[in-house]
Amino acid sequence: SKAIVDGNLKLILGLIWTLILHYSISMPMWEDEDEEDAKKQTPKQRLLGWIQNKIPMLPITNFNRDWQDGKALGALVDNCAPGLCPDWETWDPNQPVENAREAMQQADDWLGVPQVIAPEEIVDPNVDEHSVMTYLSQFPKAKLKPGAPLRSKQLNPKKAKAYGPGIEPHGNTVLKPAHFTVETIEAGLGEVLVYIEDPEGHTEEAKVVANNDKNRTYSVSYVPKVAGLHKDHRGSIRKKNGTVRT
Repeated sequence: SKAIVDGNLKLILGLIWTLILHYSISMPMWEDEDEEDAKKQTPKQRLLGWIQNKIPMLPITNFNRDWQDGKALGALVDNCAPGLCPDWETWDPNQPVENAREAMQQADDWLGVPQVIAPEEIVDPNVDEHSVMTYLSQFPKAKLKPGAPLRSKQLNPKKAKAYGPGIEPHGNTVLKPAHFTVETIEAGLGEVLVYIEDPEGHTEEAKVVANNDKNRTYSVSYVPKVAGLHKDHRGSIRKKNGTVRT
């Protein structure tokens, strides 16, 4: 109390950070968070883990330099509310302040995340990570407001990836199910269609099951009926207003 009366700024800020750490970052249980795992982690580790789970396509490992171009903010905002910043991948990394301002304004207007730090500050390589943590700690509890101007993300089927034994040149057997995985995290949201073409030119649609995981993967299976090289036409993403195929 004496430090507050005396106006000791360093100790007052230390007290404020302790309150933020305890009440805003440490206490609440967040969506998809395991209680036991949360108890084993520091508040910093918990927040970083939550962000990494939300935007796995970006290598976020800290609360300063990984936020310098503003694109990570756009990715986080768009993941919390798909359609708020759908074009964040195409943002110019040489315009970090503009990128951060766009993402933070959308979060402020439609997710209720106040700008407790300025766009110019969060993209500064020397930014205080406590300030960044304070700002980002509001996202796990953010809720989308009605009437938000959500926009569709541009589909890019060519970024769909396929891997697994079912697409290997050896090891699959005629008349026995073959399995592989299609990953669409970078391709956009939509219905995934996969077609298998056999050596005789016959094409049939493979069975596709959504795994509902963070990388938006799909389990694909088909039964080869003849021996030889098969082709998989993957990444076909159908939307309500049309079809985009690779």
